[in-house]
Amino acid sequence: MSVIRNRILVGETPTAPEFVYRTPIVGFAAPAVASATGTAPVTLTEPSPGSAPLGERIAKALGGFLYDLLWERDVWGPGGHLPVRLAAAYSYPTATGTGGPTLDALVPILLVTAHDFTPARDCGSGIGTFVRTVGDAVQAWYEAAEPPQGAIRFDVTLYAGATPAQPLIHAGDLWYQLPKS
Repeated sequence: MSVIRNRILVGETPTAPEFVYRTPIVGFAAPAVASATGTAPVTLTEPSPGSAPLGERIAKALGGFLYDLLWERDVWGPGGHLPVRLAAAYSYPTATGTGGPTLDALVPILLVTAHDFTPARDCGSGIGTFVRTVGDAVQAWYEAAEPPQGAIRFDVTLYAGATPAQPLIHAGDLWYQLPKS
């Protein structure tokens, strides 16, 4: 098993092997449980988009995704938690192929290397929650950079609570479409 990057760069055309990056994965959450990885792009949507600040809208969309991911059986009490790692990048198209596929550039804007994520609290968009802190950081970047178009792409990994922490769930391509300026 390996992490693969750049396998498909443009449309259905295979990428030259020299540009494909692979890294072996050697750990799992437990001896009998493999980690779950989602590689297909997921568009984050807001339940009721409105005139709220961008940070709050991002928090609602990201929090809604994490809530749906983690609350299937409502097992999270007030003390339940998972370590989380999150990266956010600005994505914008640099080239388009015929028929629609694009080659996107990624500009890193935020890295949260470790946070003790409490689903009962941190999925909400209220001030001080994890997703709101992420949303506010993205909003601060957005206001400073004033990008004309594009999306914010999130890479989220939730870890098993055991030590050493092993990847449990990895959502590698979450998209939040930015408003056009």
